[in-house]
Amino acid sequence: MSFDGQIASIENDMRLLRIEFDKYMAGALRIPPEEFRQRIERRIRRMRESKLRSFAQRFRIGTLEASFNTLCELHSRRLRDIERGKIPHPRRTEVRAQPDPTKGFVMGESSDHAALEALYKKLYGASGRGSRTDFGSFEKHVAQQIAKLRRKTGCQRVHLRVAEEGETLKLKAKPVRDEKTS
Repeated sequence: MSFDGQIASIENDMRLLRIEFDKYMAGALRIPPEEFRQRIERRIRRMRESKLRSFAQRFRIGTLEASFNTLCELHSRRLRDIERGKIPHPRRTEVRAQPDPTKGFVMGESSDHAALEALYKKLYGASGRGSRTDFGSFEKHVAQQIAKLRRKTGCQRVHLRVAEEGETLKLKAKPVRDEKTS
């Protein structure tokens, strides 16, 4: 491949590296494209070490190397900012631990839709009884039962879980006593 072809190929790869890093920053990739960056760096180093005949070729490889270093420094700075917590990483903000319906969870004033959905799936998903009870009805029923338990006990928070009794699954609710009120 000619010198100009190699330069054009590296410039194209640098454009692809920028795209891959943007994908990482958006949360589409799990790890930064470090291996791809290292491959480009090795190619630039090989070109730098080869015999460059003219001043123009040395100038072009120097310009390419400076652009690559600027790109790498920008990416490194953004990664450091993520590690220091200055920039929230989309992957970290999107990923939430799925609630475990058998261990349960605590419901406060507002309902946690994902947790209620996990309870619903555990109770009605495997049994086939879900066709008789839709999620909206289940959510309303749980909200009514929580309100009833709160009025009865005076607690603001309720611990919900799915318990297995024999071959049946049951929804268990238990008031959580606040340390101030006890």
